[in-house]
Amino acid sequence: MQLSETTLRDADAALPHYDRTVTSVGIVHLGLGAFARAHLATYVDDLLATGHRDLAILGVSLRNADVADALNPQDGLYTVGEIDGSAVRPRVIGSVRRVVHEPTEPQRVRDALAAPTTTVITVTVTEKGYCTDPASHRLDLRHPDVLHDLRHPDAPRSLPGQLLRAMRDRRDLSSGPVTVLSLDNLPANGQTLRAVVLDLARASDTESIAWIEDHVRFPSSMVDRMVPATDQEFRTRIAELVGLDDHWPVRCEPFRQWVVERDWATPLPPLESVGVTVVDDVAPWERTKLRVLNALHTAAAHYGLRHGLETVDAVTNDAGGRRLLDRLAVEIAEVLEPPAGLDLGEYIAATLARFRNDGLHHRCAQIATDTSQKLPQRLLDTLRLRLERELPVDALADTLALWAWSTLGRDHRGARREVNDPLRDTYARLADSVGRDATELVSALLALEQVFGDLAHDRSLAALVSSRLSGILGTAAPR
Repeated sequence: MQLSETTLRDADAALPHYDRTVTSVGIVHLGLGAFARAHLATYVDDLLATGHRDLAILGVSLRNADVADALNPQDGLYTVGEIDGSAVRPRVIGSVRRVVHEPTEPQRVRDALAAPTTTVITVTVTEKGYCTDPASHRLDLRHPDVLHDLRHPDAPRSLPGQLLRAMRDRRDLSSGPVTVLSLDNLPANGQTLRAVVLDLARASDTESIAWIEDHVRFPSSMVDRMVPATDQEFRTRIAELVGLDDHWPVRCEPFRQWVVERDWATPLPPLESVGVTVVDDVAPWERTKLRVLNALHTAAAHYGLRHGLETVDAVTNDAGGRRLLDRLAVEIAEVLEPPAGLDLGEYIAATLARFRNDGLHHRCAQIATDTSQKLPQRLLDTLRLRLERELPVDALADTLALWAWSTLGRDHRGARREVNDPLRDTYARLADSVGRDATELVSALLALEQVFGDLAHDRSLAALVSSRLSGILGTAAPR
């Protein structure tokens, strides 16, 4: 039997502690991927259980129909499997009422975003979904989706376009204020989201600017939970544990964290009652997470690619991988000011302990996706601070060298490997041009101003990274 409303009580798992039939949609979520279902939806599930029945989620898939096809036959239900080593604790989440595929149901999405009952719009579309210029963090008006939306504002393709149309509709329909909340892993995500929406309005719909400034808030938030991709082995295990087939369960670690700014246009739900930290300024929290956990994750992923280690836990159990992470953690900690009350040493130790969770099977290739979009937030600010203070950057240079190697599109044995990055065509052209010449390759990569900004022409940095890459290229890959 398949998981659904009618079979829910047969599930051998933790179940929703409320009547789903009396809940109503108050949150529209754009980009309902695995992370949102393992993080946002679990917190909302807890809120619904406390009696806030008007905060159920309508999920929106902006590109592919796979999530809608999997969850709608299950009445929006799915299983979260919390993995701690060999143990899996299944929990059925009931907070998602339906998933809409925007390309085939655009009017349904438009109506939901404009509905007066929608008080919160949440977003997880990854860094590249914001259509920003990586160096300025402002809207890239040359982005193909943005160009389309400038020509066709009522049939948007981009996230900024969807939100601007929603704001225009809410204004015209007098639907009231709305809070737009990003859960994406980038600094000042709320400010960035506000900036791209207003940038698009300035280019195409200036009459909406005043309404947005008066009726919409974009609080920033920091999110944290490791959510590896679901595979068939995990689906089979969940089916065995729960006793029902689930077309798309998600797996994650037990740890979860959410820090949210309190600047909302609509009533702030009692988030603290379900474990959310509500603050005036999320910046110290997101800075710590990006520069510690995410930076170490990126380093581990690229070390794993180079050394044929498929998962992060394998990297932490490898002597060389652990040394790199320990050295990088020291360089980060020396220039990082954490939030008040947070012990940075304990936070780093806890982060590395989470990496050692060998039940997650968090693949290095998945974490290394879109690294060009992630480097500025995760590593380069730490690099700048250390260079300004004339401190060594050896571990950072080693990490950048591993990334530079990865752009060549080869695996640890030299066979071709797919590079999953918005700049992969650029990487391929550079590789064809300079081959395995470390100096030329690093010079070309570090000259990418959209990634490195003011560091793009730092010759000393390029020389240091080149020397580390030379060592990587000159070392036989393990077998």
